[in-house]
Amino acid sequence: MTAAKRILRKAQRQAYASQRESTAGKIMKASNADTKLFYKLINMQRKTPLTNTKILKLNEKTAEDGPSIMNIWQEHFQQLATPTIEENFDTEKLELVEIQNNIIESIEREKGQGIDLVNVKEVNKAIEKLKAGKAPDEDGISAEHYKHGMEELTPFIVHLLNLILTYLDVPIFLKTGILTPILKKEKDKTLPSSYRGITVTKTFAKILQSILKDRVDSVFNNIQNSLQRGFTEGVSSLCAAFLTSEAIEESKKLKILLILITLDAEKAFDKLNHEILFNKLYHYGIKGKLWILLRNLYKGMSIKVKWEGQCTEDVMVLQGIQQGAKLSTTLYKCYNNVILDSILKSGLGACIGDIQVPAPTCADDIAVLANSTADAQGILDIVQHHTSRDLVKINPTKSEAVLYNAKGSNISTLQFEDNDINITNETKHLGIKRNEQNRANISERIRTGRATIYSLLGAGLHVRRGFSPMVAYKLWRTYAVPRSIYGLEVMNLLAKEKDMLELAERKILRQIQGLPNNTANMAVYTLVGAEPIAITLDKNVLTFFMNIVRNSGTIECEILRRQIVFSDQRGKDFINRVEKTLSKYNLKSSSYYIENPLNKIEWKRLVGIKIKEYWKNECHNEKMEKTSLKYIEIQNNPLNEAHNIWKSVKKQ
Repeated sequence: MTAAKRILRKAQRQAYASQRESTAGKIMKASNADTKLFYKLINMQRKTPLTNTKILKLNEKTAEDGPSIMNIWQEHFQQLATPTIEENFDTEKLELVEIQNNIIESIEREKGQGIDLVNVKEVNKAIEKLKAGKAPDEDGISAEHYKHGMEELTPFIVHLLNLILTYLDVPIFLKTGILTPILKKEKDKTLPSSYRGITVTKTFAKILQSILKDRVDSVFNNIQNSLQRGFTEGVSSLCAAFLTSEAIEESKKLKILLILITLDAEKAFDKLNHEILFNKLYHYGIKGKLWILLRNLYKGMSIKVKWEGQCTEDVMVLQGIQQGAKLSTTLYKCYNNVILDSILKSGLGACIGDIQVPAPTCADDIAVLANSTADAQGILDIVQHHTSRDLVKINPTKSEAVLYNAKGSNISTLQFEDNDINITNETKHLGIKRNEQNRANISERIRTGRATIYSLLGAGLHVRRGFSPMVAYKLWRTYAVPRSIYGLEVMNLLAKEKDMLELAERKILRQIQGLPNNTANMAVYTLVGAEPIAITLDKNVLTFFMNIVRNSGTIECEILRRQIVFSDQRGKDFINRVEKTLSKYNLKSSSYYIENPLNKIEWKRLVGIKIKEYWKNECHNEKMEKTSLKYIEIQNNPLNEAHNIWKSVKKQ
């Protein structure tokens, strides 16, 4: 029996090794010939097998077989999609808006003013926006069907959409969707609440919603609060992180207290009240038949929950907006815009000079910034007032506060709904950890990068046992580096922290090339054509800087203009880091680029040229200093192009 087990394990190891070698061969072959296949193979290798649970628990019920699990899923999402009144909710507003909405609809219908009909240009634009390579809808229709048949299909689509706009009636089959539960990171997979529901709507409905979204955005974008940085063209979530970082640096410079509070909204997208939502839309200027059509779009909406290839019965959606639907992002911004407006009007919270930054926000992630506990409590009270009236639940037990420059300050208890906010040494906002010292968690980031590359290569991290060095570096560059340095462009890194990142990267590069530990740094980089992580950080800073200055009317650009005027050269704010980086690569000053911003392509080309010149000079200088490098030839483009030494190695 023992011998048989030994033989079986040996056969299993051989089969696994054979499969692994086959996959490695396919990846190396695709790395140059077929980029799409290359990333597909890598993503297949990254996926964790058997993520689906065989046990599901809900309200003291436990399901262990297929039909019971499907029933649990249906019950869970039906509960989410059905309005419930929490103890702290103020229902007076809901009662008023229900009456008001009915009056609004009757008045707007009597006016008889129609909606502007769609045209071929609008439809083609909506089709072009559809993302290819996504899952097809429940009818098996994907974006590619519309993209490849655009010329033939567009006239029929225009006709059908104009019928919907004329009669203000969205067919029931366009209000359905397939919801797939996606397990949240580091959550218990036996609990339905640990999953986020992502809905795949009908592809035709995506075209309709895309056109309606553009029309709503044309009105709402003019009144969107400047602190909302989520789902907004031209800005990213890093803009909210930038506001937080600069507020922290400002408080350190002025030696005043700063309180950072991260608020946790419970099931923010799933529990928006439809009546309150459409009442807000009307008062924001979305009126007439467009308002009626949008309201009708959410009447009679339903989903089916898909799990292991099976679907539940229809779940009627009586509240919430679909995560994954085109319109959802704009509708959510409309819903919580009044909170940010009220905070700004109150005058409470942190400022950078005379620029208010009390609540940098990305979608439902709100960070409260205040220079006193009185201001912080005042903002919390404003949030509590609006969320209780809008039937949104903020979870005070998951909300946290971090204090900066708190020594000698009088700190009183912060409360939300009579619950104390936990004051901690560290919290996370927008994927970036914030601690009392305002230092980046470099050691943890290095571990994340190594774990990422090991998950992709495993034992193949060494050149003698796995991928070719060029392919291994491509994986490091594409998957590990972005995870290691995410968000660092908005943080003030110390020189030793950059050194730690470079040291960790060189260790990886030596391993994947099979080089000894005493190999000169320049050789480690140039042989495989690697871009040093310090240069990548500099590129990210310059890219983020130009993204800000191209949007001249934003709050971020106002802060940069102020920093140019008032910043000390020894300061640690963002503009000083930008100036040092621009000088390092012989680029013009930040004040010049603020007045003369370049478009994305021009800036990328200019920065690329300057960085190439800088790195080539650095390589030549190191070669002159070290005799061990006298036989290596510096190629014309030592960045992102492997040396001929590696290119000449015969592929196995």
